[in-house]
Amino acid sequence: MRIVAALIRAGQADGDVHPDVTVHDIYLLFPTAPTDQLPVARARWLALVTPGLTTRARAASR
Repeated sequence: MRIVAALIRAGQADGDVHPDVTVHDIYLLFPTAPTDQLPVARARWLALVTPGLTTRARAASR
């Protein structure tokens, strides 16, 4: 848990991670990760989750 917390803090300090993201948020996401799915499904999951964690705007996809 400490490593995940350190990564979150570093991202927050750089302004890349939302200030309200917590270690518990990350652990909430782990069970939903489609690790047993095709790469396209994993990429889509990541595209949907990333804007909730980062301060970057979501890019439009087609």
